[in-house]
Amino acid sequence: MNGRRRGVVVGVNNCAGDTAIPVLEFAEADAVALRDLLVDDTIGTFDADDVTLLLGPAATTVGVKRALRTAVLASEPSDVLLVYFAGHGLLPSWQPSGDPYLLTSDVSPTELPIEPDQGLAMSFMREHVFEASVCSSFLVLDCCHAGGYLGGARGSGDARALQYALTQMYERYQNRHSALLACPRNAVTRERTSLRHGVFTHHLLAGLGGAAAGVNGDVTFEGLASYVGGQDLDPPPGLFVRGWGKTVVLTRPGRPVPHGHQDPAGSLAPVTPPMEIVACSSPLDSFVQPLERLMDRLFRPEHGRLWRDVPDGRLEGAVDLVRNAVEAEAAVVVDFSPAVRRIHETSGLFDLHQMDDLLRQVGEKIIAQRRDALGHIATEDGRRQILAVPLAYEPKKNVRALLLLNPARSFLDLGEPLSAVLNAVWKTATVPSSLQAEIDVLTALRKNFGRLPLRIYRNCFDLYRTLLGNVTMVFEPVVQLSERAANIGVFSWEALARLDETALTAPNELLNVPNIWGDRFFIERDSVLAVKAINSYTEAHANSAFGHDAPKPLSINVAVRSLMSDAYADAVGAAIAEAGLAPRNVTLEISERDPIMPSTDEDWPPTPLEHFDRRLAALGRKLGISFAMDDFGIGHSSLDWLANLTLTQIKVDRTILHHRLALAELELVVQVADDTAHQGGPRVVVVEGFDETSPVSLADILARRIQYVQGYITEEPASVHLRPFNDALRERIASLVRGER
Repeated sequence: MNGRRRGVVVGVNNCAGDTAIPVLEFAEADAVALRDLLVDDTIGTFDADDVTLLLGPAATTVGVKRALRTAVLASEPSDVLLVYFAGHGLLPSWQPSGDPYLLTSDVSPTELPIEPDQGLAMSFMREHVFEASVCSSFLVLDCCHAGGYLGGARGSGDARALQYALTQMYERYQNRHSALLACPRNAVTRERTSLRHGVFTHHLLAGLGGAAAGVNGDVTFEGLASYVGGQDLDPPPGLFVRGWGKTVVLTRPGRPVPHGHQDPAGSLAPVTPPMEIVACSSPLDSFVQPLERLMDRLFRPEHGRLWRDVPDGRLEGAVDLVRNAVEAEAAVVVDFSPAVRRIHETSGLFDLHQMDDLLRQVGEKIIAQRRDALGHIATEDGRRQILAVPLAYEPKKNVRALLLLNPARSFLDLGEPLSAVLNAVWKTATVPSSLQAEIDVLTALRKNFGRLPLRIYRNCFDLYRTLLGNVTMVFEPVVQLSERAANIGVFSWEALARLDETALTAPNELLNVPNIWGDRFFIERDSVLAVKAINSYTEAHANSAFGHDAPKPLSINVAVRSLMSDAYADAVGAAIAEAGLAPRNVTLEISERDPIMPSTDEDWPPTPLEHFDRRLAALGRKLGISFAMDDFGIGHSSLDWLANLTLTQIKVDRTILHHRLALAELELVVQVADDTAHQGGPRVVVVEGFDETSPVSLADILARRIQYVQGYITEEPASVHLRPFNDALRERIASLVRGER
């Protein structure tokens, strides 16, 4: 590139016009360090005479505007303009348009409502710098969030509002220029004394210094954006890498000119390119920002309606939520069949009668492809675009679809990922928890597109961990049977997960999330629930009528994958030790849902059952705990497991009680449980799910030498409290065992 590289670099530690805004420590040092790298004699590509540095008192509103306009007016199409600002930003509460300010050294935020032109607004940057520039431009902002300190309703609480406003303005108006925009969360600075820089600029400087260099040793803006975007910043910076200018070289740390060498042609000395190893990209890598923005608009209160504001079961609530999220002019749900029938619309802007032909063609396309496509975009007369998202397929070739009129271009460009999100939103519109709804939507993306970008994966994992933290553990008794009422009692307790203590059933949507996301989610789920179960059980026992005795045994469900994890084992061991439970009284029930087999990145011996059994034995020795097989008779829980695993307990699923040969099956289980050749001792058999609908009686069960039953036999749901049996309940159960009822 033959043009000149111009720069305006600004650093402001102190906004003198308002003492409520804290003084930054490193904003001005950040600006100096960035300028020094750009003009460095060895690796820089900018001429020092073409870079204006404004610091502290010199960085006034007039001074910054003058430097920017001077650079713009002097630029030619082949030039490059880079603008860097480190300091406070402000999203003013008095501006309904959401026009953020970059706070210069002499600006008074309290005076800005009266004289808004006295500040450096992003609208000025857009209109008089970037849109007025004939060359490629790059904007880099490292902004703290002053609004939180000023108590403005719009700025307080969460600094994502500032970054969102900055990115929205840039997304909407800048289509030829590139940017990196960063703001910390929660209205706090993001400076670190140990780094002597702001955290974002620290990564920026590292990238320019060589960490972002490509195979030829050059740091381009595109490479720098990719490097900084890969750092674990919260929230991640807004990245806009556009046009041919994204390949502009900012520094050349990998191709230094040898000392004393003068090349009259201005070329650099050749060097061997460094090795570069990068991860394979995901199909959705280029959509990370618009996807995150879409999720924000659906689930974050500062970007529109809250999810919980959607009335449960009301169609218009979900339609209106989606329409607002994608900034569509209107939305409607339609049943496509031989005729088009309107279900609901959010506004009168969607005139179905004027678009009969277009809708007919859209309907025919959707019906013809049915499940083979996630959606279609129909364009008519060059100004109207309709996104059609299939929602449900019904008998007689009917298809219900969501139609959106003129959604925002940045969202429409998402294509199939947008349709997948909106389809999932529709299915979860009545989910009461916004966390669960957001996880469901991300899980739909995972199902449709496989591996997702790391930032989206981490976001879902964090959401899942948060939701698990809200789960309540309840306890269901395993009843010891006898014909005598005095001998009826609690043998042990099983910990069960519930969304709250009033819920009667397990939160299966929550518990099944790892089936799609994989091992890390399994391990996190089972670790959190195990620790919760142990802590809750210890507290419940201490507060119960059983508190004067040693705790009864406790069983906890666990997946095969979690048992192979040292992290899970460590979490369980630590929780047992902290609670003071006897390890021998903790039994982990192995889920029937998972096969005993290695993951794709593991190398097990040819006999997986033996390998898994050795793992159980090792855990038993290390932790002193026991293992049970859950739900024998369904899933992967089979005679093979029963005969080959080191177990102390076998739980028989309730479905066996409803088999024609139920009694024979129970006898077989007892025979295998009594086989001591492999185990060294008989194993306890528990029949799960017994209730009044069971065709097998308690008398039949005890006659097969099965002494323990779990289920609704107590006629009370599982509870957070450990409830003792009263005399009437004992007598009723004993009479059932005697066959008197």
